Amino acid sequence: WKPMSVRVSRLFGNIYSNLAYEAWLHNGMKGDGSVKHVLLWRNSPSVVIGHHQNPWNECNLQEMAKDNVTLARRISGGGCVFHDKGNLNISILYSRTNHNPSSITSILANILQTELLASVVPNLKRWDLLSKSGKKLSGSAFRINGDKAFHHFTLLIDSDLNTVRKYLQPNTDLLNNFISKNGISSVRSSVTNLKNETPIEMHPKLDMIEDILAEKLAEALDEPNHQCMPKPHEVAVIHTDVYNAPWKEEEEKFKSKSWIYGKTPAFEYSETRLFENLDLTISVKFRIRKQLIMALAVSVSTMKGHAFAKNMTFQEDVSFDSKNAPPFSKVTTMLSPKQKDTLQQQYEQLLMKVVNHRLPHVSVDQACKTWVAQLKLFFMPMVHLSSLE
Repeated sequence: WKPMSVRVSRLFGNIYSNLAYEAWLHNGMKGDGSVKHVLLWRNSPSVVIGHHQNPWNECNLQEMAKDNVTLARRISGGGCVFHDKGNLNISILYSRTNHNPSSITSILANILQTELLASVVPNLKRWDLLSKSGKKLSGSAFRINGDKAFHHFTLLIDSDLNTVRKYLQPNTDLLNNFISKNGISSVRSSVTNLKNETPIEMHPKLDMIEDILAEKLAEALDEPNHQCMPKPHEVAVIHTDVYNAPWKEEEEKFKSKSWIYGKTPAFEYSETRLFENLDLTISVKFRIRKQLIMALAVSVSTMKGHAFAKNMTFQEDVSFDSKNAPPFSKVTTMLSPKQKDTLQQQYEQLLMKVVNHRLPHVSVDQACKTWVAQLKLFFMPMVHLSSLE
């Protein structure tokens, strides 16, 4: 028997370092139950999405960019959460045979009730902790990988709840334009801080609370199969001055846009613009996969009917058949000179608005650029798309 290791991260509140350290611990474990870990960590302001979530659909990327709030994707499932220095993250790493989310959630609730006199109750349907009034103060997610697993919690102790709501509420206009959402959607809940549920002063004692939770969790989760009296668990404090830390490779992965955005499940997004004074409606639909626009559907309508519609699917080797292009003469006869000028300007603006503003960090892949270059031969001068190249 080996006692559970207790680790408190002081990695400068860096979300990528902390996620990397947690993943490194998990990957290095044996599945025989010989080593178990309790890890506690805090972060500077950041939004963390679940492994299978869509960041454009889950959080307000524009507000986050304005306020320099970091976005990260974790390796566990579950919903989108906000971290700051007033939120404590608790990770419990163990073998798959010890995986029991209901038991761990109940243990954490009991420690908060007995040690901090907190009025909290476990919600074992979702493995959350709630106040007596039903507000959420802790959510959790877990990962099972072969014979290893971990279960981690957020615990709102003294977080800025106004910023929680600000960053976890996506832009409404943007949200309404999603057609197909294949990722996991977060379950929105009213939240509260632990400081509101206990008579104990929280803010100046966050480090002390961290220490209490680390020790009591280790005591409660250790298997009592040894003959001698248990000794106090030694707490290992992980600092930023670890030279050439072995989890640095993991950290680079968590920082990369290919992980944060590129791991988003494929989805579709549309924008439509109506110009009543010109009797012109332009609709554009994108299919996005691995951070790239992979397909595009364009529709232009007037009172006279459907002026133009084109579906485009981009593949690694794109071929362009001129017979599939809509007849230029048909389009020009259905649009007035003023409509054609407006279409040329607004169609380009609409495309670039989606690519650059609505969906930041989405790029046009090489296949799309090839198609645009060939498409210009048939649409110039009516539609100008050179800015996509």
